[in-house]
Amino acid sequence: MPITLDGDPLKCAIKREMKVSELLSTLGISREVVIVKSNGKIITEFDTISPRDKIELIRVSTGG
Repeated sequence: MPITLDGDPLKCAIKREMKVSELLSTLGISREVVIVKSNGKIITEFDTISPRDKIELIRVSTGG
């Protein structure tokens, strides 16, 4: 499963289906600070991902 964080590849061996929340927990990333895309579509922490999916994590930034 290719996983990127802000376009940079992450080294992570995901070999089974899992919930997005489990992936984020494994990576030590809070769900409040990223948007998760699977195969180009935004998904939620409750969605299931599989090893064949392309996962993109995009950090959310706020400010004024």
